[in-house]
Amino acid sequence: VNGEMAVFDATTLDALQPVQRPPATPNLANKMYGICCRMEEFNYVHLVALPSKLVLVRTTVKSSRPVAFTIFQLISAPDGQLAWRMVADAGNYELFVDGYHTTFRENDGANGGGTWIYYVHETPYLAFTAAYRYSMQHKKLECVYKSPKGSSPEFSTKSTWFVP
Repeated sequence: VNGEMAVFDATTLDALQPVQRPPATPNLANKMYGICCRMEEFNYVHLVALPSKLVLVRTTVKSSRPVAFTIFQLISAPDGQLAWRMVADAGNYELFVDGYHTTFRENDGANGGGTWIYYVHETPYLAFTAAYRYSMQHKKLECVYKSPKGSSPEFSTKSTWFVP
């Protein structure tokens, strides 16, 4: 709710503790049930379960385009509570995120090492979809796909990443 998450016991389904939203994350939006955000600037969060850690990718969107990506790792704070800590990257992984799914694979170095984020951004009210690639190491954002202008693309499913 409003960016606060909860940790549940998988066996009993009891809520163990809340986890506050990542630091400095205003204007949190979500795409649940096709709801989109019409604010000028807002943030989406995406959870990615890596082999040895849980990370959160925060995507900052401004003027209907992604402008920044920040990665947080779930840690146990000194007071014993769970919290999000900003980290420089997620390790040597390629992260694939959109409004509905997340997945990853180990970075084989084909595009350079470190963390790469591949992100699909949909703007239904503008009938616009684009895919972006971002290097956490080089802080470089590149648009790798844009839907044709003036088209009203039809989708058989929401954006999906398939990783070998």
